[in-house]
Amino acid sequence: MAPRHFPAGPVLIAASLGMLGLYAWLAQFAFPMADDLAFAATGRTGGFLELQIERWKLWNGRFSSNIPILCSPLVQGLSGLPLYRACPLLLIALTVCAVQGLVRSASDRSISRAHAWAIALVLAMVQFTLMPNLSEGLYWYTGAMTYQTAVITGIVYISMFLSLLHGRPIGHPTLHALVMALVGLAFIGTNEMSMAMAVVAHLAVLFVLPKEHRTTLLFLVLVALAGSALMFFAPGNAGREEQFTGTRLLWHSLAMSGAQSLRFTGLWLLSPINLSGSLLLWTAYETLPEQVKVSARSLYRLRWPLCLMPFALVFIAAYPAYWSTGILGQHRTIDQACGFFVPAWCLVVLVWRSGQRRSDAAPFPAFVKPGASILLALSFILTGNGIKVIDDLASGRASAFAQEMAARFDLMQQASTAASTVVNVPQVMQIPRSLMFMEISDEPFFWVNQAHAQYFGLLEKRIVLDRPGH
Repeated sequence: MAPRHFPAGPVLIAASLGMLGLYAWLAQFAFPMADDLAFAATGRTGGFLELQIERWKLWNGRFSSNIPILCSPLVQGLSGLPLYRACPLLLIALTVCAVQGLVRSASDRSISRAHAWAIALVLAMVQFTLMPNLSEGLYWYTGAMTYQTAVITGIVYISMFLSLLHGRPIGHPTLHALVMALVGLAFIGTNEMSMAMAVVAHLAVLFVLPKEHRTTLLFLVLVALAGSALMFFAPGNAGREEQFTGTRLLWHSLAMSGAQSLRFTGLWLLSPINLSGSLLLWTAYETLPEQVKVSARSLYRLRWPLCLMPFALVFIAAYPAYWSTGILGQHRTIDQACGFFVPAWCLVVLVWRSGQRRSDAAPFPAFVKPGASILLALSFILTGNGIKVIDDLASGRASAFAQEMAARFDLMQQASTAASTVVNVPQVMQIPRSLMFMEISDEPFFWVNQAHAQYFGLLEKRIVLDRPGH
């Protein structure tokens, strides 16, 4: 029997659990790539605080995500590979937990814990299926610790903010605000997109929050600005920008960020997942608790500005990349926007559904809600990242890839004691669609080759790709 306040049936819950299980199972075939190896090798070279300060001075201001990156499980060698592969499982679990907390706080706890867990499973599955770059955003340690942790800490921060508004702080309100400040700093320090999102969101909320919360909000705004300054003025940002051309171009950055906003938001809005999910939420509105409806109706006057929020999320995620590098570079930055798009779009649907004319309209036929639930379940399996994960596992491609990578890593470990100055590495033939892979080059000084050489102690040798037929 489906939960009363959960707009889905057992088929959708089963599909969500089953697919999350496959995503978790795929993690056992993940291997460290490029930056993972370089950062792990760097993590061996100094003390914790020394390395963090050096990173802030020489490369970027990501003061919170740099911590796990330089403390990678691989710092101790390949014996840390099981922990490396456990990280995607941990992030999947933490994402579901964070969303469950958001559902509870957003509904003022009118949705029970059990029902909130069910909703969280589905919403997390929506994000994982829609992510533009699942391989870098979840299974690649460097990318996951930079962007998926931002989604988790950001959602936790929003949940705590809503709990404060509802008069349900953790202990004393002052303690709650202090914990929020720490979570906010953790979020801001993950990457430049988080910094921009935090500044824009805090300044926007200043104009709509009731006066009785202004003191707390002003404190949180000051904390956010301080954390953003620590990120923005990091000396390492300049060093990183020197690696790229065409940086700090205002109109180029604005135009390209706007184009990416239209591109990705359009893809998400028109996806089978979003269309079926939106229909499901729309038809299930009347079965939701009254507290949810009251909150949605209170925001109805802001329904048009709220429609811009999904587009703004992508724009803010893309702009720092274009400003500092001149290119988007990779879609893992948009993965972060996708994580916030999901709850943001749910809010838009609920607010528009709460309008009086729509509430008084004739209900949909009874078959629409279960039909939308089944369509959403099928979308998890047959579209987006879902079909890629299933294909990689069912075809054996992921397993074959892991075997080839294990042989490659064994070869490089043995090469450190070999007499030859050239390490010929066979080309990987089985490349999964949903796992991170960056091939080394024929050129031994290519940065990916150098990352492998740094990690395996082969800087005195030349690592080259041995292609078939050569």
